[in-house]
Amino acid sequence: AEAARALLEEQGGGPSMIFVGYHLPGMSGIELLGEVRHRRWLERAPVAMLSQPVADKVVVTSYRLGACAFLSKPVRAHELREAVRDFAQAALRMSAATPVPGNPAMVRRSAAA
Repeated sequence: AEAARALLEEQGGGPSMIFVGYHLPGMSGIELLGEVRHRRWLERAPVAMLSQPVADKVVVTSYRLGACAFLSKPVRAHELREAVRDFAQAALRMSAATPVPGNPAMVRRSAAA
């Protein structure tokens, strides 16, 4: 978990998506998810939790902390494709209208809108 956190901080620009295992050495995936959400440059990155089957309480907590998906291991290929597709569609919707730098009243529309 420490190495993953250091890598994310080193990259700085923010990842397009984050996949987090629930059982990590040194901390739980829930704890890492909480840290991700408290870092301004990561707060909007979509996060999917991965785990062996766990209690419903863990899944609910993951969603409350901002996870966009909870995938049970072993993850089936179609489930992974669906999660990535959903993340990509959400990213396209978010980038469809972006503020014009220096003029927050104006919005630049992308071709995808």
